[in-house]
Amino acid sequence: MQIRISRIFNAICCLILLLDFNFFYIFKLPSWLFAINSKSNKFLIVILILLMALCVLFFRQKSVAQYKYLIRYSLILFLVVFFLCFYTSIRYDAQGINSTIRIANAYLIPLIGIPIVYIYEKEGSINSLIRFIEYLTFFWYAIAVLQFVVYSLSGKVFLYDFFGNEGTVALRNNTIRLTMFTFGNIFVLYHFGKIVSSNYSTHKSWHLLNFIMGLFCVFFIQKTRMFYLVDVLGLIVILYFSGNRKRSKIRNMLFLFLTIGYLIFSGTIQEFFNSIFYGNEVYRFNSTEVRLDAVAYYIGYFFKNPVFGMGLVSDGKYPIIVHGPFLEYYFSDVGFVGVLAQTGLFSLFIYIMPIFRMVYVAIKIVHRRMGDSYFFQLAMTVFFLAGSVSIPFTHPAYAVGFAFAIAYTEIINKQIRDSDGLYNYIR
Repeated sequence: MQIRISRIFNAICCLILLLDFNFFYIFKLPSWLFAINSKSNKFLIVILILLMALCVLFFRQKSVAQYKYLIRYSLILFLVVFFLCFYTSIRYDAQGINSTIRIANAYLIPLIGIPIVYIYEKEGSINSLIRFIEYLTFFWYAIAVLQFVVYSLSGKVFLYDFFGNEGTVALRNNTIRLTMFTFGNIFVLYHFGKIVSSNYSTHKSWHLLNFIMGLFCVFFIQKTRMFYLVDVLGLIVILYFSGNRKRSKIRNMLFLFLTIGYLIFSGTIQEFFNSIFYGNEVYRFNSTEVRLDAVAYYIGYFFKNPVFGMGLVSDGKYPIIVHGPFLEYYFSDVGFVGVLAQTGLFSLFIYIMPIFRMVYVAIKIVHRRMGDSYFFQLAMTVFFLAGSVSIPFTHPAYAVGFAFAIAYTEIINKQIRDSDGLYNYIR
């Protein structure tokens, strides 16, 4: 029996997703594996992606010939990262090539879009990949809730290496905090859309369970202000565009106004903005004051060298350049500004191109009144666009989810272009 390449690619993509979740941190990874696959280093993932992308481009290019934009973007991205590595190796002679590659590899993760669209073309859908992500996020929600309960009751941490070293944990207000990764956040929107959309009537209980667990994890375990905001914005978008039937539309809009009213009159919105503008008395490193200083510092550095920015400089060798004179600034705290400072005008290709592409496809969806079918694309666009103010989605911790969104956008764009009616790539 002949094994289809698309099936192999699908299995490799599932492996990449497991690696991105670090196998849920429930057991300690071998040191050799942790060295090439961690929150800050996606070297193994990038190698797998490059092998698949090169295989498609050299041996199966006809199958993805319709995705000209994605192919051009991928080639430009590869060249941009190469030039940045070359510049960095010349500019920072004390930095080894291994450090440069470690920083650069996450920028190449969007190349996974090529094998994903190949899978779509050969299999007719990416349903199996979507379902696998559903299971991944469900297990991570469950593990996060269990760790939250265990730590609250006993102060014990059973997740390995998640916090850098076994058994240690970063706290805020004496509670544990765990990231939900990109997928854990955007699939809250996905499951909510499945519940309220009039085009989907199956597996409602499964989606409701995942939505409740995901929402709890985002608000009570992850506890990141910007993710609060972008997830709520995504939910509002879904409510607004879901429901083709008049009764469904009225129900959704009523629920939307009640939710907004509750957030306003309960003081939740005021409390949220107070936390932004007045920061946190205990954790100054997370306060808005430091973030605004970081924005000013990184923009200033960008103007020193607009073309290349800082380059792919390592904080191990040049901490003052990366983190500022007081070592308080981080790329991961200032969203797109951090990418701009690090990669200069090349950030237009690395970051702005895919964001604009998502917006372009979202506008097409709204214009053609397909919001109830394509709610997830609309919500994702708002999520990544608004989130970029504070979260750089090319950061290794978020890059795989961002790359998935890039591929997803191209699949939707093709389906809109082909006018296939109701769409079979998602259940």
